[in-house]
Amino acid sequence: MSIELIAGNLGLDLANNRHRMRELDPERPYMGLLEIATRSGTLSTEEAARLARAAQRRSAEALTVAARADALAAAIQRVLEAAIDGEATPRTALATINREVALAESRVRIVPRAGAFERCWEVDSPMDLSRPLWPLAREVAELLVAGQLERITICRASDCDWLFLDNSRNHSRRWCDMGTCGNRAKVRRFRARTA
Repeated sequence: MSIELIAGNLGLDLANNRHRMRELDPERPYMGLLEIATRSGTLSTEEAARLARAAQRRSAEALTVAARADALAAAIQRVLEAAIDGEATPRTALATINREVALAESRVRIVPRAGAFERCWEVDSPMDLSRPLWPLAREVAELLVAGQLERITICRASDCDWLFLDNSRNHSRRWCDMGTCGNRAKVRRFRARTA
């Protein structure tokens, strides 16, 4: 089982891959976080390799960061499922998101670049193991305040609960991924018709 980035938002991808991150390397769940960061392009392969080596040397710290990623993923899931269901926002879950967003935003700096300015991550220590969490927290924050909550959907496959951003023109996307959940649903409907 591998990490899949199909939700249309890194925060949603983190929530969706919560269990897969642990399954990739149960002894070192931090490696799942690095996999998401590398596959999404928020960390280069070289940066991820350096962080992986640092995580081996500082395994207790790596476990703490992996636990933070897991807590953030669970909080994203709870907050968005409550929003989709029209329920009150779970305060503790939102507090978890806000804590990670604040930590991430404290690392943002404005720097001059080619006659303009851009935002970048300040990296005091390139071996800061929490670095993969920063862009994920920022993506979640932007998703929550962008006014697109009506575009967040839960996969309609009976055996899937993944969240995704439905950017289809008529808001008709039904499955997190047509290649997996969509095809399985079509096969089930076909078998029911021909049985």
